[in-house]
Amino acid sequence: MANDTPLRVWIARLRDPLIILATFVLAGLFCGWLWHHLWAPAPTGLAFKGKMYFPDDTIFRGTGIYMLIAIVGGLVLGALLTWLLERDEVVTLVAVLVGAVLAGLVMGMLGSALGPESPQAAADALTKDPGNVTGNLTVAPLARWTCFPGAAIVGALLVLVTFTRRGSKTPELAVPEPEGSDAP
Repeated sequence: MANDTPLRVWIARLRDPLIILATFVLAGLFCGWLWHHLWAPAPTGLAFKGKMYFPDDTIFRGTGIYMLIAIVGGLVLGALLTWLLERDEVVTLVAVLVGAVLAGLVMGMLGSALGPESPQAAADALTKDPGNVTGNLTVAPLARWTCFPGAAIVGALLVLVTFTRRGSKTPELAVPEPEGSDAP
């Protein structure tokens, strides 16, 4: 390491966290597409005098699918990336947390962007009452901020607590030689 320049040292230290962040963002894109794909087709409802009426499970369905995908994705990615790229526990945990927050936000934004327009805008554009409108894909803010990061931290902590890369060698006990032996 004597010929390592300070720049090489910093690049080596930042490589793993940057890989973790990039992997989480890409996973957020995939999970957002999957969320929209599993949710579609959009539920239809009725608009009457500017108010919308949807089936009872419309909001729960979007948030529930989001939570399922985010929890599974976060748990798997948090554990896998910690297993593969853990050199410094604190740096790895911070990178996993920041990456998982980004993944949750990207997932929510992409899934919502792929969905139909706002049902309120569609209801306002109706020329006759009552009329049909389609629901949009949304997720509760609490789920968006907690599911992916919470599951990723649990996955990372499970790996850090269960497995360790550092070999903890136990000192060998000196066994006294029996008296009167000719051992050198």
